[in-house]
Amino acid sequence: MTVSEDQYKTFSKSRQRYELSHYFYAFLSDKLKKYKIEHLDHTEFMNDMEEWLKEIEWLQSEFEASMDEYGE
Repeated sequence: MTVSEDQYKTFSKSRQRYELSHYFYAFLSDKLKKYKIEHLDHTEFMNDMEEWLKEIEWLQSEFEASMDEYGE
């Protein structure tokens, strides 16, 4: 997974977190589907990943991320 530093350096921290977390989540989901890891329940894993990412304040909604920008 790669991202353009030039694009992200202009974003606020909240916007960076929002963009990167959603990109990461979609990227991971697509790769796990593509490579079909034996004995891995994709849906369960991605549900757990989503829960964990939300616990660390990633995968916020766009509204939540924009509200956080006002606090920065």
